[in-house]
Amino acid sequence: MRAIEKLREAAATAGVVVLDLWNRWSHRAVLAVLGRPLEVETRYDRIRDMRRMIAEAGLRVRQWRGFGLPHLRPLLALERSRRLRCDYLAQRIVWICERA
Repeated sequence: MRAIEKLREAAATAGVVVLDLWNRWSHRAVLAVLGRPLEVETRYDRIRDMRRMIAEAGLRVRQWRGFGLPHLRPLLALERSRRLRCDYLAQRIVWICERA
């Protein structure tokens, strides 16, 4: 929360803040719970918690998109699709925000 608030304070009045947060329900988070070691310590949040933190920091979401679906060939088309979004399975959620 404090880091997001600091980013909001640093942004120009008409500027944007871009956040890249890790999804708790992604395939990587599930692997971590199952005991698969990850190379870095990562905090995973639910998308609704991400939205809450962003709002509490005084930001408004302009746009968001998930990236990093499991690297299985059939799913790559879903990740690139503009109409069919599989953001809830994505490893990371990128948020473009503005001051509220």
